[in-house]
Amino acid sequence: MPAFDRDDWRHNEIRRLSRWFNDRLDVPDTLSRRMSRYGPRRGDCWFRDEASEFIAEARYLAWLLSDLGVPVHELRAARPGVEIWRDAAQVVVVPDKNARVTRH
Repeated sequence: MPAFDRDDWRHNEIRRLSRWFNDRLDVPDTLSRRMSRYGPRRGDCWFRDEASEFIAEARYLAWLLSDLGVPVHELRAARPGVEIWRDAAQVVVVPDKNARVTRH
């Protein structure tokens, strides 16, 4: 991985995108749910299909990170699990071990 350079335009873009996401996305009310006697299970956050602007910016962020040597993979699933929270752009689900998740 290349040395960290605060003046590198990619790092400036990553900081800008971080602010952009923080200004526009709500923090989920919950990130886990008690699903059985074994205690709470953690949820995973996904973008909803309708959140095209967020998805485009996340892909740009992924490209920037990859360009800096950070491995990034896009995951897709039609039904990734049991929904425990949602808003207009995101959904939190407890993963379903049988869900078909593809890596891009």
